[in-house]
Amino acid sequence: MAFTSSMGTGTATTILGGLVGTAAAMPISGAELTGVSGVSLAGGTISVSGNLGLNINLLSQVQKFPRTGTLSSLQATFANTAAISLGGTTVTPTATLWKGSLSGGDIVLSPTTLTCAGTPGFKAVVTVGTILTCSLTGQSLTVNAGDYGLIVISETASGGINLVNTTVLGATVAISE
Repeated sequence: MAFTSSMGTGTATTILGGLVGTAAAMPISGAELTGVSGVSLAGGTISVSGNLGLNINLLSQVQKFPRTGTLSSLQATFANTAAISLGGTTVTPTATLWKGSLSGGDIVLSPTTLTCAGTPGFKAVVTVGTILTCSLTGQSLTVNAGDYGLIVISETASGGINLVNTTVLGATVAISE
């Protein structure tokens, strides 16, 4: 099993302390001109229906795995699409496969071990087109036919004094057995 996905632009944020703020979501397979931005990761799960009712934009990104298999790798490329000045702060984007199932009429997803962070991170003045990559191999993540999947792009910030940031990114992600 192999999937490739790309997103033209999506917005990820960090909050006070450099922690993950909101994230961008993209499908496990296919291409989206614009990913779904503003996805909350609070509580450690993503709910497609949740307390606010159906998020049709998020529903359009969630896809079913077609068969049971074991995924072992994730590679990602992140491209900055809007110039930013970070001073001494490093912003590190991360791609993570989230998976879940239908539960009580809602699709609820949780993060998996298939995750990697773009290195060396965005630093100082970041121009449009700056690219970071990451690669993770050697994992053993079982997905069942009918499980739902979603790629989530988030970020953290460290160092410097500007730990609250907004980054507009393009991304390409591949996951495989």
